[in-house]
Amino acid sequence: TAVIAALTTDQVSKLTTNQIVALSSNGVAALTTAGVVALSTNQLVAMETADVAALKTSQIGALSTNQVSKLTTDQVAALTTAQIGALSTDQVSKLTTDQIVALTSVQVGALSTAGVAALSTNQLVAMETADVAALKTSQIGALTTTQVSKLTTDQIVALTTAQAAALSTAGVAALTTNQLVAMESADIGALKSTQVAALTTNQVTSLTTDQVAALSSGVIAALTTDQVSKLTTNQIVALSSSGVGALTTAGVAALSTNQLAAMETGDVAALKTSQIGALTTAQASNLTTDQIVALTSAQVGALSTADVAALTTNQLVAIETADLSALKSTQVAALTTNQVTSLTTDQVGALSTAVIAALTTDQVSKLTTNQIVALSSTGVAALTTAGVAALSTNQLVAMETGDVAALKTSQIGALSTTQVSKLTTDQVAALTTAQIGAMSTDQVSKLTTDQIVALTSVQVGALSTAGVAALSTNQLVAMETADVAALKTSQIGALTTTQVSKLTTDQIVALTTAQAAALSTAGVAALTTNQLVAMESADIGALKSTQVAALTTNQVTSLTTDQVAALTSGVIAALTTDQVSKLTTNQIVALSSSGVGALTTAGVAALSTNQLAAMETGDVAALKTSQIGALTTAQASNLTTDQIVALTSAQVGALSTADVAALTTNQLVAIETADLSALKSTQVAAL
Repeated sequence: TAVIAALTTDQVSKLTTNQIVALSSNGVAALTTAGVVALSTNQLVAMETADVAALKTSQIGALSTNQVSKLTTDQVAALTTAQIGALSTDQVSKLTTDQIVALTSVQVGALSTAGVAALSTNQLVAMETADVAALKTSQIGALTTTQVSKLTTDQIVALTTAQAAALSTAGVAALTTNQLVAMESADIGALKSTQVAALTTNQVTSLTTDQVAALSSGVIAALTTDQVSKLTTNQIVALSSSGVGALTTAGVAALSTNQLAAMETGDVAALKTSQIGALTTAQASNLTTDQIVALTSAQVGALSTADVAALTTNQLVAIETADLSALKSTQVAALTTNQVTSLTTDQVGALSTAVIAALTTDQVSKLTTNQIVALSSTGVAALTTAGVAALSTNQLVAMETGDVAALKTSQIGALSTTQVSKLTTDQVAALTTAQIGAMSTDQVSKLTTDQIVALTSVQVGALSTAGVAALSTNQLVAMETADVAALKTSQIGALTTTQVSKLTTDQIVALTTAQAAALSTAGVAALTTNQLVAMESADIGALKSTQVAALTTNQVTSLTTDQVAALTSGVIAALTTDQVSKLTTNQIVALSSSGVGALTTAGVAALSTNQLAAMETGDVAALKTSQIGALTTAQASNLTTDQIVALTSAQVGALSTADVAALTTNQLVAIETADLSALKSTQVAAL
């Protein structure tokens, strides 16, 4: 080897091909680099493959590009990975396509990244697919855009997922649509977000549905709005639910109505609330009814108010009842009256109280009667007072009795008098006592007579005193006797004189003793004689002295004997002298002994001689001595002999001297002997 190493370049260049073949591998390796360079192409081609493989990397590196290009395919195939790695970019670039084909996969993998980048497109295209697949990711990353764009579709198919991910972003952008379509779905799925973002819209559009389906969520999230907007409807369909959910909100907003309409219902349901919120009104209004049905409650709640307002009636009707209840108050307020009217009864029935409370007066006023019926009791109670006031009479009449009973007192108070007057008798009968009590005087005054009749006794008792006082005479007269009897004493006391004077005799009879006692003095004074006569004796007996004192003499005269007999001592004591003087003789007879004894002395003195003569002897005997002392001479002189006999000794002694002097001889003779002894000396002196 030392001798060989000493050979000059001239000597080496003159070696025959047989001599070259005769050199051992060690001998070949002993050649100087200058000696190797001096070899002719014939000499080099004559070298055995084992000897070529024995060349040092420095010897390989010294070869001219011409020498390299003349190596046989067997010699090339015999090169070690170290020798391949030692090839300069110039040497690599001069390899023939046959030599490229001759390289093993291991040798290809040994090329330097610079060497790979130096390959011409012809060289690269000549590379076998297995060799392409053997390229390291660093070598793939070193490929120029020109090289990438010239790879055959078979070579593209041969790329591994790691190699696909190693392509430069510029390289990916340089791929032709044919190359891109040829790429295996798994390789497409391995692309990084930066690579995909570098794709042109034409490239994106060319992707197969399988390739689109293979895109990772991270890659889809990296798609630009332009790329998303150019996806075909088939590509949209190919996106997985997780892929759809990975689209940016800007990407979702960039979708055309056709693209969005092509989206499968499962994918629509996978959209995030932020994506739903990004939909434009045009997009929202073009969602299919199946897509609307697929929306979750959270998604429905995420629609913008503008989107909700843009929904067609068909879309709105398609929203599931559970989802509809997820609408926010701002969304509901954005609905047009046409949209509200289009809601099904099931949808209306499912509306949450918060949603119902958000309805505007215009929306409420446009609800159909069937929708009104569909509202639950809690739903009705959720209406605003303004909303209740906006209900038409037809809407109000359509309301179920249970729902009417569910109205809050503030809602009842908001009803107009017209609305109140249109309530059905069943609805009126369903009102709670709290609702009845909440009615204003104007509302009460507009109740029809049929509505008054429909009221239960408990409801009548719940009317405010002001409400009772506001009743017209027609309303009051229409009230059933049981209802009149149910009026509280405070309500009775609130009746006006006009109202009292118009009560029917049956209603008067229905009054309880407590109610009779609760009538105002003015009310008692307003009673007609027919009303007064109709009053039960017990009720007359319950009258207070102030009430009786307010009676006119005509009213007093009209009292029946039973009524007079029922008067209490306290009431009789309150009779005025005019009232006493107008009592009929039958009324005088009807007075009990205690009643007679309750007359004031002025009252007794006001009795006519006929009244006094009509008094029963037992009643005369019950007169107090002060009452006897108050008798006038005319009264005393007209006492009957039976009445004289009935006088007690004390009564006789109580007669005034003038009365004694006025007694007739028949009266005087009638005085019992025991009573006569009771006369005082002044009385006797007056005889």
